[in-house]
Amino acid sequence: MCIKAGILALREDSKARQITMEHLLRATKDTTPSVTEEMERDYEKIVQTMKQEAMRIGFRPFRPA
Repeated sequence: MCIKAGILALREDSKARQITMEHLLRATKDTTPSVTEEMERDYEKIVQTMKQEAMRIGFRPFRPA
């Protein structure tokens, strides 16, 4: 998406050195998600499995004092 925004900025001004929020918003409209809803569900299942296994073997997350 950032690359698309950069290209939009350069199309407006070939010497552009920055992108604007408008460029980002326009790029967002032209960008489709690379992760499907099914993939998100699968990732969530993996996370839950890893958490359960971690608890089963006695792993406790590190929490700084």
